[in-house]
Amino acid sequence: MDDPFVGRKFLGKQGVKEYFESYFIGYKTQTKKVAIVLEDETHAHLEVEFTGAFSEGKLRGTFNLAFKEEKIIFAKADLI
Repeated sequence: MDDPFVGRKFLGKQGVKEYFESYFIGYKTQTKKVAIVLEDETHAHLEVEFTGAFSEGKLRGTFNLAFKEEKIIFAKADLI
């Protein structure tokens, strides 16, 4: 999981767990899908809206996902 907004990459299962515990569970983040574009068989672009216990209250973001054998092998998150 690469998140330029927080300035770091979260590697492996433990890293992804840390990312979601810190930025989703920690901020009581709710995520709503706004749009999804399947770019090809192995890549998707997801646009979302986040609400939670952070100062802005509501933010929009994206996830660019890469898949292999029906599993996510790479994700890049960003705010828009």
